[in-house]
Amino acid sequence: MKGNEIADFVVFLAKRAGRILLDSPRRIQSIKGNPGNFATVADMKSERFLIASISKKFSSHAIMSEETRNEIKDPETIPSLWILDPLDGTSNFFYGIPFFCVSIAYAEFGQVVAGAVYDPSRDELFSAVAKRGAYLNGKKIHVQKSAISGTLANIGSPYKQADFKRCKPLSDECYAKGARTRNLGSAALQIAYVACGRFSYYFDWGPKPWDVAAGSLIILEAGGKTEYLAGKTIFDAKGFAFSTKDTVMKSKGSIKNKQSNG
Repeated sequence: MKGNEIADFVVFLAKRAGRILLDSPRRIQSIKGNPGNFATVADMKSERFLIASISKKFSSHAIMSEETRNEIKDPETIPSLWILDPLDGTSNFFYGIPFFCVSIAYAEFGQVVAGAVYDPSRDELFSAVAKRGAYLNGKKIHVQKSAISGTLANIGSPYKQADFKRCKPLSDECYAKGARTRNLGSAALQIAYVACGRFSYYFDWGPKPWDVAAGSLIILEAGGKTEYLAGKTIFDAKGFAFSTKDTVMKSKGSIKNKQSNG
């Protein structure tokens, strides 16, 4: 990575794209297949800005983005790859719920080395650079040190019914272990909330690379971890669990915490 140039550019892009979202109308532009899955005018305006800005500054870099460049061959072999979610939490945005964000990651040969998740409604910027820690608005953040009991855990609500059925048992188990569950509707922000200690755990089935790329670096740098289910990387995994390093997720739907006997 080119010193601080990439890291600073990631932050610049996230904040500018966030402003575009706040200034855009809440209007659907296209339907993407599954019920409730659509792109808004804001998605497209943000994405156009991001792609144009990256292409102008780094013309040789590859770009993977949710709306128009969502397929890319052999991402692990690409020396410079941008992974973009121009609006994560589109349904929240459309219905006027202020929980959505921009997620931007920069990867080298499949490894994310810089990332930012920006919530423009709260002006909260979660960011990380590999081996330099994770930050919220410039202040260092860490995952929780406590067990799941007594905390808030987050379970996803995927578009596909089959994926939702894989998530539902985890909600029951979190309750059984003493946690209360939430689903706030933005994968990238939910990962960031685990990274800064607001949640103890987040499990989801069905997120795409642009949903989790930046967050996976932020949580790692905050002292947590990402577990990949039915895959080994952000590019091929079908499910994800984000937690402290002491929480173990089992693919059949059980949770074990090393700090408790649960």
